[in-house]
Amino acid sequence: MPTFKAGSGAAPIKFSVSIVGSRELQLFLRKFSADIQGSVRRDSLLEIAGRVQTLATTKYIKRGRGTAPPLPKVLSARKGTLQSQIGIDIRRLPKSVSVGTPLVYGRVHEDGGPVLVPTHSRTSKLGNSFTVRGHVKTFPKRAYLVPALEDVTPKMAAITLKHIRRKTGISL
Repeated sequence: MPTFKAGSGAAPIKFSVSIVGSRELQLFLRKFSADIQGSVRRDSLLEIAGRVQTLATTKYIKRGRGTAPPLPKVLSARKGTLQSQIGIDIRRLPKSVSVGTPLVYGRVHEDGGPVLVPTHSRTSKLGNSFTVRGHVKTFPKRAYLVPALEDVTPKMAAITLKHIRRKTGISL
């Protein structure tokens, strides 16, 4: 298991989703123009990615815990930075989209594991400065992207069929 260095900017996390479909679906879509095929793929992928993003940020990251200690198996948000940084990368449309975060600690929360915290200075509540020695902190796995994707996966075919109907006018 890799050890991530806090603040290193290494190893952000994201997942890509592509619509491959069955052989029958691929043959069916070939009956239509490349524009319609691309439009169906693009609209389907955007809806799927949007649902994954929404679930990750609303269902799998619990908000409003304030200074309470972290929950053991659920990711809790104090400030909402991770939630606000979960985005959709559309650069590979209409082939695929990616949902994820550029924040390094997003991967640590998703997968769990050790983080190397470098030596740094802190100030106490009384205003005294002190040095915290470098150490390794191990975070438990508190996945938020994979469960969101697993929730949406059974609905992917229906989403794709909905967009085929909209673009072609054919009821399936």
